[in-house]
Order: sequence, then C-alpha cells, then structure tokens
Amino acid sequence: MEIDNEEILNESTNGITSTVDTDFYLAYKKLPIKTAVTIRLFERNEYYTCHGDDALFIARELLHSTNALKYWKTSDGNKPLETIYVSNKQFEDILRKLLLIKQYRVEIWKKTQKTSNDWTLAYHGSPGNLTQFEDILFSSSSTSQESSGVLSCKLATENGVTMLGLALIDVHTLTIKLCQVTVSNHYSNLETILVQLAPKECLLPTFTSTEDNYLQLKKVIEKSGVLVTERPKVDFSSKDIKQDLCRLLIKSKDEDNDKFEMKVGVMPEMQMEYAKCALSAAIKFLQLLADKNQLNLFHLKTHQPDLYMRLDTAAMIALNIFPDSRQRPDFSANSKSSSLYGLLNNCRTAQGQRLLMQWLKQPLTDMAKINERLDIVDAFVNDSSIRNFITQDFLGRIPDFERLVRKFIRKKANLEDCYKIYVAVNKMPKLIEYISEFNGPNKDVLNHLIIQPLQGMIEIFSKYIEMIETTMDLDRIGNHEYIIKPDYDKDLKGY
Repeated sequence: MEIDNEEILNESTNGITSTVDTDFYLAYKKLPIKTAVTIRLFERNEYYTCHGDDALFIARELLHSTNALKYWKTSDGNKPLETIYVSNKQFEDILRKLLLIKQYRVEIWKKTQKTSNDWTLAYHGSPGNLTQFEDILFSSSSTSQESSGVLSCKLATENGVTMLGLALIDVHTLTIKLCQVTVSNHYSNLETILVQLAPKECLLPTFTSTEDNYLQLKKVIEKSGVLVTERPKVDFSSKDIKQDLCRLLIKSKDEDNDKFEMKVGVMPEMQMEYAKCALSAAIKFLQLLADKNQLNLFHLKTHQPDLYMRLDTAAMIALNIFPDSRQRPDFSANSKSSSLYGLLNNCRTAQGQRLLMQWLKQPLTDMAKINERLDIVDAFVNDSSIRNFITQDFLGRIPDFERLVRKFIRKKANLEDCYKIYVAVNKMPKLIEYISEFNGPNKDVLNHLIIQPLQGMIEIFSKYIEMIETTMDLDRIGNHEYIIKPDYDKDLKGY
C-alpha cells in the first residue's frame, strides 16, 4: 500500500473508510495496556500509522487538524478505529514534539516478518532516555535542545526523619550526580532541586494508592512539568552499585583495576545509601552497562543544592525566567522580550545556550564565585577587540561539541565531524593569542580560567591534528568532499 505526503495531509473524515485490516485490528487489541502519555506508532515500510486515542492526540495536539484522520471499519461491530497515516517526513517532526516538547513516551512497533501479523516493540524512548532516537532528533545542526537527563528518587525513613535519595544521569554530558536530603511533608527542597537539575524524566519505585509519601512525591514532580515513570522496586537496590560504578566511571588507561575499585569505594558519594539505590534504578533504566561504548566515561559528582539560590517552579514562572510555563526553553523561540532567558540569549553556540540556561537555574550565592564570574564579564566588556574576535570570528566555527561527542561514542561520526573538530581546535591558538594581549586588571583570572585550560587542550589534541592533516584530503574540503588522501593507502590510489 503506497501513500504520499499529499494524500496523508488531505485525507478526509467524511465517512468511514472501506479499508478493513482484520488481522492488524486483532493484534492491536492484544497489545499490553499503556498509559495516556505513551504514544504508539506502527512502522509500515514507507510510512507509519497511529490508532485510537493516540491518533486523535496527534491530529488535534500536533497537527492541529482532524483532516488527516481516517476511520477503519472493524470486524467485531465496535466503533470504527481512528487512524492517522504519518509520512517519514512528518514522523521526524512528530517525534521531536512528543519527546522534547510534550514530554511524552514513544513506542515504535513493527512486524517481526513481512508475511506475518505479529508485531513487536522495536524502539522506545522517553524524555530522559532518547538513545534510540538520537540520530533522528539531533540530525539537524540547528537543533540545539537542552541536555537530556533522567532523575531517580528513593524515599526512606531514618530515625523518624524522611530521607530522599536522588540520582541524575545525563548521557550527553557524561555526568552522574548524587544528592541525599531530608524532606518535609511539602517537599519544598525537592522542587528547588528539580529546578536546578532540570531533569526530563523522573523514576519512582512502583507504589500503591495507600503509599501517601510517594503519592505526594509524584504530585510535586508532575507539578514541575517532569514526566514520572514507575520502575520495579527491585531495581532500587544498591547491592551491585560499586561494581557498576567501576565499569562506568572514567579511569586512566594505566590505572590498576584493584586500586581503581578501592578509589571508587572511598568516594564520598558511596556514603549516600538511598542515592545509591536511586542510581541503580537509573543505570538499569538507561541500560548503560549493556553498551560497551559508554563504559568508563562518566564523571561522578555530588549535587549540593545549598550552593545556589532556592527557586521553585512557581518562582521561575513568576519571574519569567524562561519563555513557557513548563520551564522548557525552546532555542528557536523568537520572542526575545518574553523572558529573562530571551533577553540574555545572544549566545553564538549551542553549548553557550545550554550554559546560560544552567546559570539561570542555578544562581550563585558564593560572593567569591560571583565576583570571579563578573571579572571575566568585565574584561570582555572593556576590551572590544577581544570581544569582537570571539563573537564574530571564533564562535561561528565552533560546533556543538556535546552532540559530536555522543556521535563518536556511538560510533556514528563521519569524516565531516572529524574535520569540524579539527577546525575548532586549530582556531584555539589564535584565541589564546588575543586573550594573552589583554593587560587589564583581570588578566590573571583570564589566564587561570581560559588560557591555561585551552593550552592543555591543544596539547592533548596535537596528535589528533597531525592525524587529520596526514590522512584527510584538505584540498577537497572546499568542494564539501570529505575523503581520505589517495596516497595515504595504495588501495585508494585508483579512486
């Protein structure tokens, strides 16, 4: 059955379609029960279909039109099955809206064999776990979304005091953050932590309607616009957490395994028992240990909420910090005057935008750190030559390193990605030269926070630069051809 984009968009709802797919309808009815915030799509080679309430949701909330709806006549005499056809072009846009804006879960089902009518779950994603859809969601260079993080929570009572263990995993920044706090009945400090960490999804142990503490916890999380996902209680066990961290945390190549295990065992985060339980559930949810490409890459940190100003969701909305009420900034938003973020966002790079968002969610309270940040701002404000070089000449050639790192980790990077890093690193010496010429009162701050780290990075990448110049045909880059030099390998000389 072939269907084109125009046919999909102009499908009329005047009457019931004559299409009857009895076998699919029977299989559809046998699928496991799902929640309302999970949308199922069915892959059919050149297009997708969506059915029932999911089809109505996509038509009304995402396409803003019911013209694309069809009604499949069923064999059992029940009401017709609402159906919508989704082209491949529409699929990418719908996927972005569901996962990144609506904060819904998505399931993609496909036939096990072309001739059978057995359907299996092929792909699934949620706001905190985008791994299986990264190639689609972030294929466009203009897509500058926030980092995706999943938060896990574990409640416990200790000497009559309610304790909350929290663990955040962000696979894009390769960070694991743990936090353990005492909470009141109103969970006010949890709201503050949710604002600071900005998770896309929150994991809770499966609970019953009589467990008031988790019911209240869920209300607070959902009030902050975060999707709640329940996971089996058995996942919230810290029994194997030390072993798991030894496989996940970054270590040097020559570091002895036994010494590294001892090092992990004495980390201060290992004393946070309930946070470790929460972390165990997050690791299982993201299936980190199943992907060997992600092993020994993560950094473990303690999140200290008291280092930042206390802001809850209501305060963020009242102060118009971000454009929308859900506190989910859209980088493509054009209304700069609608929020503080819009007014301040003159960033030239995606990572700059993400850093600005982080700073707005985590206002500093330490006077020394505030003054250090202001010293850097003062230096750039008072020296227009450095500022103009950075904003006009330098930052325009800087790629989204965070997304590129993910591509390299997942072995999805190509020669063009390698060249982007080469260009960015090659521009660093010029940046250092400009900043080194600064003779203002904050010269030492610039040297400590910018020049020295950049010099270290250039040294680390020296072999990489040499490799690119040796292997890639840089003369062909002007024609947008990213190829290996023919003389690099005798087998390439014929091409």
